[in-house]
Amino acid sequence: MASGNGCFEGAAMLAFDLAPEKILPLEVLRQPISKDLSEPVTARLNPPPSMMCSEPGVVKNPGHFLAGGADATFSAFPSQRDLDLIERYKQGVINSVSALHLFAKTHHLQLELKETSVAGDVIRPYFAFCAVINGVCYKTGLGKNKKESKLNAAKLALAELLNLENTRAESFEDSAFSCVSAEPRRPGNSACVSRTGGEHTYQKLSQSLEEVFNRLTSQHPEYQSCGSSLAAFIIEKGGQREVVALGTGECNYSRRLESCGRLLHDSHAIVTARRSLLRYLYRHLLLFYNKNPAKAERSIFCTAPGSKLLTLKQNITLSLYMNQLPKGTAQLKSDVHLGPQSISAYEASEELSLHVALEGRIYLAVCCPPKTVRVSSMSAGDKLTKWEVVGLQGALLSHFIEPVYISNILVGNGSCKDTKGLDITIKQRLDDELISKLPVHYLVNRSHIYLVKAALPIRTDLSHWSLSLNWTLSDASLEVVDGLSGKTTESSPFRSGTCLASRLCKAAMFSRFRMLAREAGRAELLQFPTYHEAKIKSQLYQEAKSLLQSYLEEHSYGSWIVKSPHIEQFSD
Repeated sequence: MASGNGCFEGAAMLAFDLAPEKILPLEVLRQPISKDLSEPVTARLNPPPSMMCSEPGVVKNPGHFLAGGADATFSAFPSQRDLDLIERYKQGVINSVSALHLFAKTHHLQLELKETSVAGDVIRPYFAFCAVINGVCYKTGLGKNKKESKLNAAKLALAELLNLENTRAESFEDSAFSCVSAEPRRPGNSACVSRTGGEHTYQKLSQSLEEVFNRLTSQHPEYQSCGSSLAAFIIEKGGQREVVALGTGECNYSRRLESCGRLLHDSHAIVTARRSLLRYLYRHLLLFYNKNPAKAERSIFCTAPGSKLLTLKQNITLSLYMNQLPKGTAQLKSDVHLGPQSISAYEASEELSLHVALEGRIYLAVCCPPKTVRVSSMSAGDKLTKWEVVGLQGALLSHFIEPVYISNILVGNGSCKDTKGLDITIKQRLDDELISKLPVHYLVNRSHIYLVKAALPIRTDLSHWSLSLNWTLSDASLEVVDGLSGKTTESSPFRSGTCLASRLCKAAMFSRFRMLAREAGRAELLQFPTYHEAKIKSQLYQEAKSLLQSYLEEHSYGSWIVKSPHIEQFSD
């Protein structure tokens, strides 16, 4: 392992992070990288036998993992992908374990987070892990549970590999750890407790959401009660925030499934908002391929370094606002008992399992067969979990862009006082090591959660409970969909035609996909005869989705409901 003078450190260093709940402390995020990034990142990954790990099962012959043979040395100027990784890690977008797995995957290195022994008189329940990369043991991280110690071990490895200063993972020799009592662990809903400052930071955003919704419904006051379930996506560019897509709704399609592609199957608020966001993404992709350079520059997308795909520009982040918690595990009560370590299969109760939505009601996924045409959709909370792995862009847009992840989730405090269930839904059900199996560009995202001032009041008026509203930036008016029928209502301010198909339906998305393929000069994408074929051929996306579903099933959370493919066998 490379130290400051390029030599290996033979003895493992023990470390313990005194702020385990944070992905990375703010004071650390402000720290600069210790060396100029024009200097090479160097780490000799094939030490002599005397410096190899002595732990049982640790790889002993790392040489063949690198192209250079037995004396291979990893030495390279940091690529743009490495710089992006460093930036995302420093900003707390990804935690240390995710960042280390991404680094190893990018450079084709074998990584294992290995549990090891604790030197001295350190008394349990402290755990010790070290990162083993191509057989080299990096400094050992301690923690009060396995998850915490893995995070600390990954921080120390990243500090060495990427020449980062001040990981706050203190060395054992400096901390006198063996004689220091453990700091009391903060409550499980600390994501809510520690981030209530968002109420002040996002005060203006809540006001903006209220203004946008009130403006859209000013001519149609009968729809204002639909705002109770409001969900919206906000783009932040250079400190400026803009509401770009919104949706409302609390139910889903209840009739026989058809293969026309012109029915909406799920009209819950965050699902509707996400489909509205897809329309926004399509518009900006068309801008990117516009022949007018001035218009193309306005796009939020740019060419991804070392990739044929596009990616969001570096200064752009995406936030999701929810006026209420989504149905499913996210509504888990704060007094549910969880083990001190990350949730495992034997700890998963019914409340932590996958749920399905049927006619506005929620049922356990284990009560339904894996393949059925009767159940409309997974719960909104479970879909949020899915988006943390595969991204928001879906299969069709994955032909054009890298995964798009949520940076911040903002929850209105109108009816929510505790975000513990949401924290479990998007963070604790998925182990960071899933990332080592995911294809390139995909990761286990960890959105920041903030409890903020509610944009709209929570209403109990159920006169329009089946209605779902949608809007995307630059739309002149709302579209109103009856969630039970999956079609636009007769009285909707916006109607796309006599068949009352929503502008969010699969057929509409497939039409946009083909238009974008023509503008981008992607003739091969125009060869797909059906919507289903276009989705299935998005191979990396499908691989990531399959790995996620297998992971959830293997860990006893239940099976993901799979609709019959015949409902997607339609063309333009």
